[in-house]
Amino acid sequence: MKWKFRLVGVVGVAGTVTLMLSVPAAAAVHSKDFAGYIATSATGITSFTGTLSLPTVTCPATGSPSVEPQIFLSGDSLYSIDFTWFAGCSNGSLSLIAAEADFCPNAGSFCSPIGAINAAPGDSLQFAMSESTKTSTTTLKLTDSTKKQTASASVHALLSETSIQAGTLFCCGTGNITPIPSFTPIKFGNLKFNGAILSSFSPIRYEMYDGTTLQAATSSISATGAFTNTFKHV
Repeated sequence: MKWKFRLVGVVGVAGTVTLMLSVPAAAAVHSKDFAGYIATSATGITSFTGTLSLPTVTCPATGSPSVEPQIFLSGDSLYSIDFTWFAGCSNGSLSLIAAEADFCPNAGSFCSPIGAINAAPGDSLQFAMSESTKTSTTTLKLTDSTKKQTASASVHALLSETSIQAGTLFCCGTGNITPIPSFTPIKFGNLKFNGAILSSFSPIRYEMYDGTTLQAATSSISATGAFTNTFKHV
């Protein structure tokens, strides 16, 4: 069990950030702790597939920052859904590496993994979420294609999440996380929600900045639903 941080720190905006469906601007929104895309679905997400190629992470000499590529789905339902790979640093060394699929109770702030795999840099992960109206269940499936390991679990509820957050979260702190770990490109692939690629939902693109310094960049989304987060600066 670990604490899940979900708020995206947007530079120059005070208070709670309200995420709305809109056409992406030419320039990315500046964030203090997130690089990726955020979107909403008017009808609710009932299925999802995607892949993630895990990066090599190099920790700074001091501090305990982390790099967390993730797909986070939320809404007004009982649970939020989280697919994530967590790489935590402690004074120059990687202290925790794990891939998880989580059902996160919206009434609290902790998520217990329903499936965890000790995935390593270079591994390829596959994520899947599906709902069955026949059995009124939502099922999560996490596969490490490199290690040939799979974990899955279900809850007896139809969640139909409406909010999508796909990208890399950097933790921890109330402002900028400096210095952040450096990392090789983090590649998200084949991101499809209800069978449609991520760009179909008019997502807003975010990049992580420390003031005017770009720390983590976000590429455009390809025709196959792929994008990349790239390290730029500590």
